[in-house]
Amino acid sequence: MASKQVDLDGFRRLQLPSETQIISAWKTRADAPLVSVICITYNHERYIEDALRGFLIQVTDFPFEIIVHDDASNDRTAEIVKRYQSLYPHIIKPIFQTVNQYSTSPGIPISRCLEAAAGEYIALCEGDDFWIHPLKLKKQIDALSDSRHQSELCFHSAIRIDATNENRKIIGRYAQRSSLVSAECIIKHTHGQIPTASLVLTRAAARRYYEFLRDNPGLPVGDIYLQAIAAARDGALFIAETMSVYRIFAEGSWSARTRNSSVKIAHALKRFEATFVLDRLTNGRFHSAFMAALSDQSCDIVVHKSYDRRLKTDFLRETASYYTACQKLIFYLVCYMPRPLLRVIRVYRTFKRGR
Repeated sequence: MASKQVDLDGFRRLQLPSETQIISAWKTRADAPLVSVICITYNHERYIEDALRGFLIQVTDFPFEIIVHDDASNDRTAEIVKRYQSLYPHIIKPIFQTVNQYSTSPGIPISRCLEAAAGEYIALCEGDDFWIHPLKLKKQIDALSDSRHQSELCFHSAIRIDATNENRKIIGRYAQRSSLVSAECIIKHTHGQIPTASLVLTRAAARRYYEFLRDNPGLPVGDIYLQAIAAARDGALFIAETMSVYRIFAEGSWSARTRNSSVKIAHALKRFEATFVLDRLTNGRFHSAFMAALSDQSCDIVVHKSYDRRLKTDFLRETASYYTACQKLIFYLVCYMPRPLLRVIRVYRTFKRGR
């Protein structure tokens, strides 16, 4: 298989290697994986095959396993996973739930996968996203195993596709060249969203994330927690290549579920709670970065075009203890600005972020 960048349109035309071909390239035993690929899926019948193919095109000289957690899908997702498992029984290791676990606690699916993972590194990709570069894993593992730094997290840019209209945009481009990104930049999301399917982290960082979920049940599972925990030691390594696809508004996705304004506001309140927990967990080392992130999140909400004033003021009231008197005044004034002025602020914030 060619090792060059695979373009998105040619991705599905790639011929998958057999399990024997994949394993024959590994220098160590297949039952001792270096990397555990974790894929959480629910009702992703239309997308899961892309995710599985993206894992199986990976060209590595080290063993990897693919842990797929199907959260009691009521479509053909589990059937598709089982078909691929029958072809790759030593690589694909599914977990099939009979009762949806996410509805009980959002942290259960990822926790179950982390408990099952045997690898020294953890790679993430949800069932509606996929990888498009056959050397993605190798590049990231090579970067993380470089002895010149102590970083425990590696990521890259991705193509964001709107599942409703196929519009495309590059996200997560934190630099023009591969470089080390500070923990403060990760916490503040200085260059926007970091794609989930781009994340690879060490087992030690994954363990700390697992313990955070265990000790803080009921919090929404967001990559912001994982990224902050994994980047706290020595920042994160950014690879300046676009190697995955992130779908928004796909069926069964978080972005589709949170289109409801009330749900999204409730999620934002949980993020506030988790941010203070993370601040304590890191002994206040990144306090200013966490506070800046919360301020930025609050500003996003008060200028958001789809939230009505009642939702905005309810959110500000719930989080009032965090704001200074000056911030409270500014946020409430912004809430009641005429729509044209709010539009100007939104355009300015978008330009400032370079998104």
